[in-house]
Amino acid sequence: MMNDNRGPIFIGGLAQSGKTPLRMILGSHPDVSMTRQTYMWRRFYGRFGDLSSGRNLDRCLSAMLRETGVLRLRPDLERIRREFLDGPSTYAHLFALIHHHHAERLGKRRWGEQLTFAERFADPIFAAFPTARMIHMIRDPRARYVARKGTHRRTIGKVGWETAMWLYSIALAERNRREYPDNYKVVLYEDFTMRPLETVRELCAF
Repeated sequence: MMNDNRGPIFIGGLAQSGKTPLRMILGSHPDVSMTRQTYMWRRFYGRFGDLSSGRNLDRCLSAMLRETGVLRLRPDLERIRREFLDGPSTYAHLFALIHHHHAERLGKRRWGEQLTFAERFADPIFAAFPTARMIHMIRDPRARYVARKGTHRRTIGKVGWETAMWLYSIALAERNRREYPDNYKVVLYEDFTMRPLETVRELCAF
């Protein structure tokens, strides 16, 4: 299914941590397709039971096709169902087919995804894609909160919640970097903005 044995690229981290500009830079590569806001892992992973059941697969696909981010990838249901039978009956395989077909239509061999809190899914992602790379963006929590307040009014007054989410993301960064040292890279937003060229070069080497 994959035409590039280096595996997919995932950009994780909390909102307002620099994921979008990094995705735009990586996606400008002529051989890399980067997507965003498909919410496949967050909203559909494990939600419909065993996908070896045709009924469960249909339920999952029906729900996914109500998601704007998935529809943007123009999934070919007939091809997805046909190729899904040729691989493992897993959510990772299903998600990968949709991304792979989209990248193929763009003439690109490698696909990737910007996914808020992708770090929560490190275990199933690396189990399915052993050669994948995950870049975890982290930003100073004070600057991140100010940025969140400016764009999301619902954030105002939720300092405790935002702090707890940041601490959880940091804990996952430490754990995942220890578990997957060759596949997982933590990047500070401040390094990315102050040393963009050097940071991007390091990421390309990674």
